[in-house]
Amino acid sequence: TCGETSVYNSYALGNVFSEGGAGGFCAYAYGDTGAEITIENCFSMGDVSTTVYNGAGGFSLGSSDANIINCFSTGDLFIIGHQWITEPSSTMIGGFMAECSSTLINCFSSGKINGLGVHYGFIGDIGSSVITDCYYNSDNNGVSGFGTPKTLAEMKLDSTYSTWDLVNTWRKPLNRLPVLK
Repeated sequence: TCGETSVYNSYALGNVFSEGGAGGFCAYAYGDTGAEITIENCFSMGDVSTTVYNGAGGFSLGSSDANIINCFSTGDLFIIGHQWITEPSSTMIGGFMAECSSTLINCFSSGKINGLGVHYGFIGDIGSSVITDCYYNSDNNGVSGFGTPKTLAEMKLDSTYSTWDLVNTWRKPLNRLPVLK
């Protein structure tokens, strides 16, 4: 959990398995009452697997009162199923995050969502979120889920990230997804 503290320039590379809700970088990102946290220049690259209906997100399961800036997730999500899943439609899965009440700027998710539940490309439930210049791989994911849908081919184009800082913050290899410097 990225709770009540800001995180900068960090990453998670390993796969995550949980019998509850799960996220690739952190389970929840939340600020303290009346105080926001910042998660900036962070990423996750491992797959996320969960066995119950609490949901999952490629970067985080959920967030509130957070500023999430220049972050990405590339791992796939797997909802394996469990005896407790009686209503798969109530399981929220987001390529980047399942539910969010935060500000997200210059973020993307490219992983594939597999398994039971309702699949959202970027975020399932945005509450009071502000989402700016954030993208998800529309080739791999079902319901729109806020953010801007792009095919994987479009996500590899420099022009997709025309408002991002590709000099100081991001590096954009030719015909590949952007990475943080």
